[in-house]
Amino acid sequence: IEKSVANDIYNTMAKFGEYGFNKSHSAAYTELAYQTAWLKANYPAEYMAAVLGHNLTDLKKVTFFINECKRMGIDVLGPDVNESLLNFSVNKDDKIRFGLAALKNVGESAAQSIVDEREANGPFTDINDFFVRNNFRNVNKRALESLAIAGCFDNLNTHRAQFFYKESDDVAFLEKMIKHASSVQEKKNSQQTSLFGDSDNIVFPQIEMPDCERWNLDETLSKELEVAGFYISGHPLNEFSAEIAHFCTHNINDLNEKLEDEAIGTDVIFAGVVKDLQDRFDKNNNKFTAFTLFDFTGEITMRIFRDDVEKFRNKLENGEKLLIYAKATAGNFGRDVETRELKIQNIYKIAGCFDSNILSLKYFINPNEIDVDNVNSIADIADKNQGNIAIKFSIVNDEGFELIKLSNSFLRLNLDGTIKLADLDIVNSYDVKSLITNNTISFKPKTDNGIQTEETEEVVNELQLEE
Repeated sequence: IEKSVANDIYNTMAKFGEYGFNKSHSAAYTELAYQTAWLKANYPAEYMAAVLGHNLTDLKKVTFFINECKRMGIDVLGPDVNESLLNFSVNKDDKIRFGLAALKNVGESAAQSIVDEREANGPFTDINDFFVRNNFRNVNKRALESLAIAGCFDNLNTHRAQFFYKESDDVAFLEKMIKHASSVQEKKNSQQTSLFGDSDNIVFPQIEMPDCERWNLDETLSKELEVAGFYISGHPLNEFSAEIAHFCTHNINDLNEKLEDEAIGTDVIFAGVVKDLQDRFDKNNNKFTAFTLFDFTGEITMRIFRDDVEKFRNKLENGEKLLIYAKATAGNFGRDVETRELKIQNIYKIAGCFDSNILSLKYFINPNEIDVDNVNSIADIADKNQGNIAIKFSIVNDEGFELIKLSNSFLRLNLDGTIKLADLDIVNSYDVKSLITNNTISFKPKTDNGIQTEETEEVVNELQLEE
């Protein structure tokens, strides 16, 4: 055999040996893939409950799979003392219910105590009933705080802020409830051991919940993250999800996975919530700021140096919802053209940013898809969503040639109207001209939250056995 042929064969074998499947191994994975796909197709709620439970410690994956549940039409409900089990479960309405044991400071022992009491003596009728029946040796103050923060008592005619409300004595109301319930339990026990007491006729006073303001959504979500490891009631960016999907060029997962593919100088617009904000000093005692941004798809750590600290530091606060305009630049501060990093151009608070900075939109429409219903939809949107953003239409054929331009200086919509137009089936793409980039950027319609549909195998693989 010739040396060159032998080397080719050896190199092929060596590469295959790095990660090769024999037939029996491949067959086993194929069978497992089929089984998990069958489970997802036939028992979708149960399957997704298992997937969520399997990924509890990974915020990015939990967020992804909650979005997958939404796409599948499966509701994911927060924890509830009258319905939750220890782990994620499926209720009688085929909705996924969060498990009690997954909450910080609760654990299996406390969760099992609540479930056992509920199964033995029926659902808890109100918050007083829960506290009087609670075993404080198993479900202590710290566990009760986590249960309240996570919303486990929301369906007992309470709201979360009430448990932490402090009056003039500066004592959290939860502590008063524990003291009151413990006192009631002691009196009940003493009546049961009394020779003359008739415990069936004794009525114990109920404690009244305080009248106070509810937590706002941001405060609720922040506290949920502390005790559950992810957001239960929503996401901090939910109120801006449509704007992010339609006017951001990238999500954070794109930046983590595909930034290297971008050409130097590419405009990058993305949104995120600030966390882990820190001011530091380098070895030369120059100040720089490090922070993490997260969205629906993941998180990314960023740093600003020198002049950028002066320009942008006052806009950064933990919990702040921001829009970042950056450019893709060569890595290692411009010295490595094979890699990419982001150079921040500007930072905006996302609330109201698109309203005030988008100048115009141009929608590209295929003439073959125009019909009376679509024309009526456009007219209805334009009539109900008048604003300041200029709107234009371009009729383009399959070859990309512009056949007709349609514009009217009086046709101006608000931001909601521009989004509704972009969502029409006849719109193939749209150009956005804004003050953010001072140029025009083209967009294709996206899915909710700007998250493109992932391959089915990514979901299926979560329950497959690791090698």
